[in-house]
Amino acid sequence: SSGWGVVWIAVVAVGREGVETALFVWATVRSSIESSTMQTTAGVITGLVLAIVLGVLIYQGAVRINLRVFFAVTGYFLVVVAAGIVAYGVGDLQEANVLPGYTNHAWDLSLYLPDGASPFHWLYVLLQAMFQLNLQPTVLQVVGWWVYIVPTLVLLTLQITGRWPSPARAVEAAPAAVSADEPADAVATS
Repeated sequence: SSGWGVVWIAVVAVGREGVETALFVWATVRSSIESSTMQTTAGVITGLVLAIVLGVLIYQGAVRINLRVFFAVTGYFLVVVAAGIVAYGVGDLQEANVLPGYTNHAWDLSLYLPDGASPFHWLYVLLQAMFQLNLQPTVLQVVGWWVYIVPTLVLLTLQITGRWPSPARAVEAAPAAVSADEPADAVATS
């Protein structure tokens, strides 16, 4: 009743995210420190500095973020990420012979992949890490990607635009309740 419950939920949520971020950074640094020490260190330091600067700017009010637009954009972004995870999962199930068609590729764009020395190779690595970009997806992976992304994007768009009924909108749109004092036939004629 005093609001401390909300404070503790925020503390636990932020603490959980901080620990999760620290574990991911630690695992990434640990796995890549032997092969690319300078790049890994530069990446971690750059990410932390940007996070601190952005946090300070938001706190000071210098950066005004329209939260509705922010959550809409991140919602769409997460749907594309999740679609990549679905396709990746389908590929893993195919590799384990749970689903058929592991060698039935929809296309093969691996010939167009720039080599590691190319300045564009990092873009492929980024897209692969974020969206599970696969240059040789199976037909079932492509089908799984589309089967997930189309209805999810439609539902998200309906929710964002306000065309999807939510419980709050249903209560607002419901007609006013009939009062116990009013006779039933008076309500029917009004």
